[in-house]
This record gives sequence, structure tokens and C-alpha cells, in this order.
Amino acid sequence: TYERAELAMPAVVKKDGSRSEFDLGKIRASMMLALRKRPVSIDQVNAALGRIEEKLLATGAAEVPSTKIGEMVMRELKK
Repeated sequence: TYERAELAMPAVVKKDGSRSEFDLGKIRASMMLALRKRPVSIDQVNAALGRIEEKLLATGAAEVPSTKIGEMVMRELKK
């Protein structure tokens, strides 16, 4: 048998204190909306999403504030 480590994404803590499951699709949709009139390829968006996901996994935290995710997205959009 083979054992694999399952990497779980942290829960997102919203401003009102509620928690929800991390959804990369929501971030992808918001980035696509922000970049709809910009010359940015899908590959660049996917790379940015991958970097955000890696940073969140690297923290090892069980929960992460939505504001921190927002800051990460803004840094990637700036690039």
C-alpha cells in the first residue's frame, strides 16, 4: 500500500466571523473579472493562482482571514 499526505486548504474566516471552505474557483472568477480588459493570458492567471495556493499551504494554518487572501490576490494582480 502507498500512503499519501493529503494537503488540506485552510478554512477562510470572513469579516463577520463566519467560516467557509477555501474555493479557488471564486478567486479565479474575481481575477478574471478584474483582468477582463487587460492583456493577461489564462496561463498567467493560473500561475498566479498556483502561487497563492502554495503560499496558503505553506502557512500550515487551519484558518486564514479573507483579508489576507485578498492581499495575496492584489499582490499577484499588481505583478
